[in-house]
Amino acid sequence: MPIIVSLEVIPNVALGSPSTCAMVAGVRVYQYSTADWRFGMYTYQLAKDIMVTKLVTLSPEVDVFKAIDLLLKHRISGAPVIDARRNFLGMFSEKNCMSVLLESAYEQHPTTHLYAFMDVEVPTINEDADLLDIARIFRDTHCRRLPVIRKSKLVGQISRRDLLKAAHSMMASAPDRESTWLYLSSIAERHEAPIV
Repeated sequence: MPIIVSLEVIPNVALGSPSTCAMVAGVRVYQYSTADWRFGMYTYQLAKDIMVTKLVTLSPEVDVFKAIDLLLKHRISGAPVIDARRNFLGMFSEKNCMSVLLESAYEQHPTTHLYAFMDVEVPTINEDADLLDIARIFRDTHCRRLPVIRKSKLVGQISRRDLLKAAHSMMASAPDRESTWLYLSSIAERHEAPIV
């Protein structure tokens, strides 16, 4: 259930009593446990709210040249690699395609199976990762997309563009820019001083 944070100094009477309250930058921030959109309220965006679930996925046994064809056909820069049970195994991206190209030019391939070229050490997130944590990962890594994992299974993916769309939509629906920045700063500060 999304958490809604009020940026009002006075709590919204229609929502009843807030479940928690804290001071953020000298302003009272009330936290309610409800999923309704209300006046002056913003939904706390999590990975499960932002992620895309209809994905092009690849099998580790697929021919690498067929995988490249799928990336080009669907106009995507990479795709998750999963097994028959949807367990996440890694990613295959345009960067991996460059390895295929160079190894084809300079060496004989011992195999053309995708598993020989995919990245297996890929940052992943769970469904409860928040918008700012996801933004930090994108800023601090070269990742263009993050697989969303539940119990080792792929359940979705978030690209940089997906995150920007969610953040832009949230900011565009704000009554004023100042309250949006205050909202974002309250999320950032929850790691240092959680609302209790």
